[in-house]
Amino acid sequence: MDLQGTEIDSARLAERLSALAGGALSPCPTELRGWKGTRQAPPIVLVHGHATTLGVWTDPYNGSLGEGLIPFDFSLTDCDHRPQGTYFPEWRFKNVCFATPLRLTPDPPPCYWDTLRSEGYSLLTWTQGHPNGKIDYAVKELEVVLRLAEETFGTPRVVVLVHSRGGLVTRRLLQTRTETAKRLVGLVMLSTPNHGSKIATLSRNASRLLPFLGRILGEKVLAKTSEDFRESAFKYVGSLLAFFQGEAIRELRPRCRFMREMADGIKLEKSLGVPYYLFAGHDNRFSRLYLIRDREKGDLLELLCVLDGMWNFAMPSEIKDDKGDGLVAVKRAVLGWERRRKLFRANHASILVHRDAQRAVLEALVELSAEEAARPTAGR
Repeated sequence: MDLQGTEIDSARLAERLSALAGGALSPCPTELRGWKGTRQAPPIVLVHGHATTLGVWTDPYNGSLGEGLIPFDFSLTDCDHRPQGTYFPEWRFKNVCFATPLRLTPDPPPCYWDTLRSEGYSLLTWTQGHPNGKIDYAVKELEVVLRLAEETFGTPRVVVLVHSRGGLVTRRLLQTRTETAKRLVGLVMLSTPNHGSKIATLSRNASRLLPFLGRILGEKVLAKTSEDFRESAFKYVGSLLAFFQGEAIRELRPRCRFMREMADGIKLEKSLGVPYYLFAGHDNRFSRLYLIRDREKGDLLELLCVLDGMWNFAMPSEIKDDKGDGLVAVKRAVLGWERRRKLFRANHASILVHRDAQRAVLEALVELSAEEAARPTAGR
């Protein structure tokens, strides 16, 4: 890949971010990446979503969701082709496997960091100090990161590219600090739950499932496993349920106070005139589950496609095929005044490496860059 530009020293970026924050951020983020591109175009600030890291942009194949609880290998998979091998053999349940992780396919699609670097764009991203915390804290971080971008690239005008909750962080900043609109050339959103997610609402009752799951796991599924393994399984399930009870999840419920405040600020937000682009997924498949009948021969029997077709008659649109990406429903992503929006056969994670979605983002960036170049110099 022909990379146009040079890497910016991460330690220097972290030092400058801390100085610009002036003690206002605790903890102050220390994981940052920057790239000085050669293209005459606005720099791009990339904002990750809930409970992830900057790795969703720079190395998604080795990333995870939920503070390390769910590897992206479970959602960045090739659901359309039968596996040529058996995956996740380290599991105790050695008689099942999942669809091929995309990172193991012959030609895995590139991440956004590599795609944008190859196009010569200047880039800046960071890992939020509280990725599972309140949105307003991430808003404070983004405000300082925009100042860091201005200092680093010599221009106050940037494009913000976001995934998932990162869109809410950016929109909240625009609603509460309207002067920020002067800095934004445009906002490009990937699968942002602009009106919340009913998956977050379902998680409200997740803690009630713990005793039931414990009984099922203990008496049925794990009855013949070792005590150490049962203890590890219970600990994992408990951590997963605790994660889904976090304050960040509560803010994503469609009718919560935060979402009502966002809805109240829409009129003001629209008046700021920042061009919005929305690219979302409508494929609810995350992986396929196979029974391994013969590991040596690779004899597999498909059992089910995770989420696809499961209780669709009763489940929210978020996990219905063609209506959601497994976490965000299309109807709850759409704002209505986007300059452009387009849907792709991608789930909530795979849109980060979806080739057609990346092409659509690049087209939006070219359009925004041309408009920025045509702006009168006075008042810049």
